[in-house]
Amino acid sequence: SPQFAQLLERLRAEYELVIVDTPPLLAVSDPAAVAPRADGVLLVFRMTSRARPAAERAREQLAHLGANLLGVVVNG
Repeated sequence: SPQFAQLLERLRAEYELVIVDTPPLLAVSDPAAVAPRADGVLLVFRMTSRARPAAERAREQLAHLGANLLGVVVNG
């Protein structure tokens, strides 16, 4: 929403670093709205047998959105 974009701009003016934590990219639509407005995106994945295909789908979706993928954090 326009209010979210305005909030990000105010926070950028006041703080050196703003971190926005979102739900999983492939589970809900909220991250798709946030990612293009962020300066960069870090994907966090739990290592499972399905992690690689999910990571590839997430990378494709972020590229389609024009988001700046900074890197990947693997946990678990």
